[in-house]
Amino acid sequence: MVWNGLNFTAIGPLLQLYMVGEIKTNGWMKSFATKKAVDRNNNPIPWWTYPMVDFLKERLNASIIIFEYGCGGSTKWLANKVGHITSLEDHKEWMEFVKSDMPNNTTLIYQPIDELESYSKAIQRDNTKYNFIIVDGKERNQCVTHCLGNLSEDGIILLDDSFRTEYTVSIELLKQKGFKKLDFWGMVPVVPAKSCTSIFYRKDNILGL
Repeated sequence: MVWNGLNFTAIGPLLQLYMVGEIKTNGWMKSFATKKAVDRNNNPIPWWTYPMVDFLKERLNASIIIFEYGCGGSTKWLANKVGHITSLEDHKEWMEFVKSDMPNNTTLIYQPIDELESYSKAIQRDNTKYNFIIVDGKERNQCVTHCLGNLSEDGIILLDDSFRTEYTVSIELLKQKGFKKLDFWGMVPVVPAKSCTSIFYRKDNILGL
């Protein structure tokens, strides 16, 4: 009888979401309370849509080498699942904070933003071919443009917040280069908002798409 009464108000649905709903099982309530991208056990996770996180966590493996624009909770989460991750950051204090608790298969690079596009071009410092490139930091359009030469033939690119109109130029460029786009819409940690994280892939890619 109590539940029947509450269900006619806003309280009933909210209580059920809190007790047994998806926002409890994926840790959204914990992330909202702590203002950090964490799961229900307080472990760091990427600040991407939950469908993307769920999709990748069963598909990543030690053969994958990642370059990531923008370090954070995603860096540690990924490092525990892949062979090696190189993460680029333009905020030195934040990088030092993140660096203090990273596995040995992680390389963090500091590169401030400048007029020479040194940040977006940092991936070109050597001839390493990465099979997973994550664009989730500053200068995202420039990063997409400058990272392509360092992407392996079977490589994929992840672009976060891909619904933003300012990234249309990157999406069109990747389509012109023969990439297909797979969108993952859904909630993200910390904020009560819907977003989109997208994967761009070609034939015979590392995820078998």
